[in-house]
Amino acid sequence: MERIWLADWAALLEAEGVAHGSADEKLLAKLVFGEAEQHPWTAVNVAMSMLTCTTCGAELAGGPTDCTECHMAFGVAMASEQAAGREGLVTMNEHALHIGRWVLRHPHRISANIVKGWQTSYPYILAGAEPPEAKAVQHATRLWNAKGDPSETIRIWEEGLVRAAFQARRPSR
Repeated sequence: MERIWLADWAALLEAEGVAHGSADEKLLAKLVFGEAEQHPWTAVNVAMSMLTCTTCGAELAGGPTDCTECHMAFGVAMASEQAAGREGLVTMNEHALHIGRWVLRHPHRISANIVKGWQTSYPYILAGAEPPEAKAVQHATRLWNAKGDPSETIRIWEEGLVRAAFQARRPSR
């Protein structure tokens, strides 16, 4: 799951001449978080995972839901991604990867049903699927909550993968 983020972080370490696991890597993480708008959102996310919240002591943006510092840090991460999105550098799949990674790293911050949905959906996102339409997700979620059966959610994601594979094979005109 982390390979996308770690590849970008490794490239940043190489560009900066910083060794993985060194004290300088921790300093770079602080710098990247402090200058989030100047770095790829994936690098900002890795930096945050290396930093500790000074208020609650958890991974930055991963502490208890009432931690204001963690809440603000998540906002920084989202702003970094949104800035890249305005430049056309973030796909819906990448946005889903970003949110899903955060949910799965910090499930205590989200309702159990949302975590369950991301656990089911994330393999499809990792395979490159674009998130389904919001109405389809809401419908599948209602069924899942009512029946305790994820089959509709899985069907929607699998249809999306088939559709994406078909579109990728269509000759361009």
